[in-house]
Amino acid sequence: MSVLRVSGSLVEVAPMPGVAMYDVVLLGPDRLPGEVVEIGDRRLTVQAYEDTGGLAPGAAAAPQGAPLSARLGPHLLGAVFDGLLRPLSSAGPWLVPGAAALGAGDEGRWDFTPSARPGATAAPGDELGTVATAAPVPVRVLVPPGVAGAVTELA
Repeated sequence: MSVLRVSGSLVEVAPMPGVAMYDVVLLGPDRLPGEVVEIGDRRLTVQAYEDTGGLAPGAAAAPQGAPLSARLGPHLLGAVFDGLLRPLSSAGPWLVPGAAALGAGDEGRWDFTPSARPGATAAPGDELGTVATAAPVPVRVLVPPGVAGAVTELA
């Protein structure tokens, strides 16, 4: 898979099997992220999210097999991110295209303190526990709407 043409932030790419609209494609040696905005018989059009300066025909294009998504959780509280959810606190004074991986860095492991006990009855909106974050207020983990019953285990 390779770049065919670059016109500003629009990049034409050779057809790739299995690529769907809105899928993320990483472009060139800097792995610039972009989104598929048009699928044609002989090409895909990708809207690059970053400056395409230096990107040229023949550069590699790697489909990611999914649209852009964000991992949500307590790690987002109290931080500042760019439009691709990359933390700006570690970006330095100048943003370098493709320098950071997509998404916020935390792998989804947080300290959970249960407040409900096994055997208790839980209803929608009841607190099951809290997650400590860098923010001054802990995140409350609640029973979702439409879910109720006995608490058998908390982990």
